[in-house]
Amino acid sequence: MEKNPSYGHRRIALALKINPKRALRVMQKFELKPLLYRKRSKFNHNKSKEAAKGMNLIKNLSPIAPNYIWVTDFTYLRFKRKFVYLATVIDVFTRQVIGWNMSLKHDKHLTQTAIEEALKQGKANYLHSDRGAEYNHKELKTLLETNDIQHSRSDKCSPWQNSWQESFYSQFKLELGGTAKYQSYEELIEAVAKQINYYNNERIHLSLKMSPNQFRAKYSKKRAALLSKKMGT
Repeated sequence: MEKNPSYGHRRIALALKINPKRALRVMQKFELKPLLYRKRSKFNHNKSKEAAKGMNLIKNLSPIAPNYIWVTDFTYLRFKRKFVYLATVIDVFTRQVIGWNMSLKHDKHLTQTAIEEALKQGKANYLHSDRGAEYNHKELKTLLETNDIQHSRSDKCSPWQNSWQESFYSQFKLELGGTAKYQSYEELIEAVAKQINYYNNERIHLSLKMSPNQFRAKYSKKRAALLSKKMGT
């Protein structure tokens, strides 16, 4: 619980490889409770002067491999009476954070840099975002067209259509904790980097029953074995 304070009985059961009911009984006996989720504050993105075109192209898609659907968004962190912004790109299949960026401004550079970081490890068929101005500019359009990536967008006022990012930010902020303990912007960036590393490498994702990087490694190993078997036949 000390290392993973937000773990409920199901994640603890997975980590210790015990029955979830047993984990729940022990937690109730010793009055152990995980950190509670905080409702994500609403944030009004800049509205583009021209309404963003495009449709939700991933609504009926279910990825069966990495780098098929990426979702991206950004959130804010309160720091020294100001806002600091964090943009992330998540692979829907593996749940890995594959690109991220922080800035003192929420603009196209914040979001574009996160996407460019993700592109260093491959490219997706689809990139899904909301309709904010940060995702509605010619530089991003050119970047996606160059990499043959289709841009999918949530319907207006439909944040649940990017539930992967919504869920990630709610939990991420909870586990990161308050920012008052950091003396500088650089310290906060380092803390965010460590938290993302923890999320990718250690934190058990309930839908995966392991960390995102462990899931990706398991998938890659299984795929390599199947290809080897196929080539040998």
